[in-house]
Amino acid sequence: MSHSEISIVIRQSLQQLQTKNPMDDDFYYQVYTSRQGGPWKGVGLPGIEVSGPLMVNRFRNADGTPILPEGTLGRVAFSTIRKPRTLLQLTGSRHQVEDGLSPVAESGTVGGPRRFMFARLSLMYVIEEGIRFIMDVEDVDNLLLSFPSTSPEEAANQAMLHLQRVKLGKRLLEHLGINEILDENGVPVMKQSPLSPPDPNHIVFKYGSLVKGRNLVLRSLMCLAPEQVFLLVHIMMAQLSLFAVPSSPEQFDFQTGPVLEKHFNQWAHPQIIQLAFGFVSSSDNVEKFVDILRSPVGCSFILCFCKRGHELRSHPLTPPGDVAAWIQVYRRIWGLIVLRFDELLPVETPELSASLLNRWRMIADLSSHAFAAELTMIPRTGRLWQLVDEHISTCPPVAYFANLVASVYRDQPQSPTSI
Repeated sequence: MSHSEISIVIRQSLQQLQTKNPMDDDFYYQVYTSRQGGPWKGVGLPGIEVSGPLMVNRFRNADGTPILPEGTLGRVAFSTIRKPRTLLQLTGSRHQVEDGLSPVAESGTVGGPRRFMFARLSLMYVIEEGIRFIMDVEDVDNLLLSFPSTSPEEAANQAMLHLQRVKLGKRLLEHLGINEILDENGVPVMKQSPLSPPDPNHIVFKYGSLVKGRNLVLRSLMCLAPEQVFLLVHIMMAQLSLFAVPSSPEQFDFQTGPVLEKHFNQWAHPQIIQLAFGFVSSSDNVEKFVDILRSPVGCSFILCFCKRGHELRSHPLTPPGDVAAWIQVYRRIWGLIVLRFDELLPVETPELSASLLNRWRMIADLSSHAFAAELTMIPRTGRLWQLVDEHISTCPPVAYFANLVASVYRDQPQSPTSI
């Protein structure tokens, strides 16, 4: 603003209303109406320009482009010409830090290796990209559900959506690091041969270390096909402690348990045995193994494993190799957990909830496959039998477990604190 304009504003703001209409005394309103072609109704006609901007921009042209000195091409950063600066490193590098998440730049600069800017945000960026893939898959599923059941004119559109759904599912599997055993439709090509153990540095395990990454895995289990989910669960079984969290603040485990239980019941016996082999092979820590079984994910898998054991051992046409493989895995699980049944149950004895009922069912199902010599390995005294006395009248799995173990010791005297 010029000095004359400033003086007019000050004079108008200091003096009282000169007219009965406040809008006539409003300087800015009068300037606006004058530029629109209206009359000036204020007191005194100011000698100002009422068209065009009040202040000229000395740094930009009229079209908005920056004003550059004559004979120049503008300002260009040196790093963008010789060596562009990398903000996010999304591919693997031969230089890795200890946590395996932050790649380090090549040591070609003075002063040793240099970290990329925002390198620790690269994993979060990849997780966000995977969630966008899942949202695309869910959008296609909603469109398929919106079609009428009998509509021949929409058959072509449904076929196109199904093809798009297959492509999106394959892209999601590739994003999860599962792309070496899939065909062009995203279907596994190695159904009969056993799968090799996953890489300890697989991207799925890095997802499991973050809350948002576990959410990505959960939503992937809900939108992928059963044969595709098997490949993902096979990887999860190698480090199930990342996904089977008994006390999860985001309630991830209580949502994943029912989802996995539905898939467990759909797979064949060899697939369940193969998952159990991977689960047992990675269970070198007994305390961590107990924590996994206390979670809904681990409990659902053990219940399904025991159910398949009953089906395998009772069917007359079951291949002997499947039964032998199942018994081998079962004895490994029994040896790890038989002395720690009381640790599967909560320290306090609350009312019989669904989670506590499933744990008692797991203990009863595991004991139902044991021989008499294996049942004698269960301690006869301790906290386990105190919990049995509390729930034996209200929980059928507890009563079955107590009668099963008592059948081994019926000829021996019993104490008040034992069976």
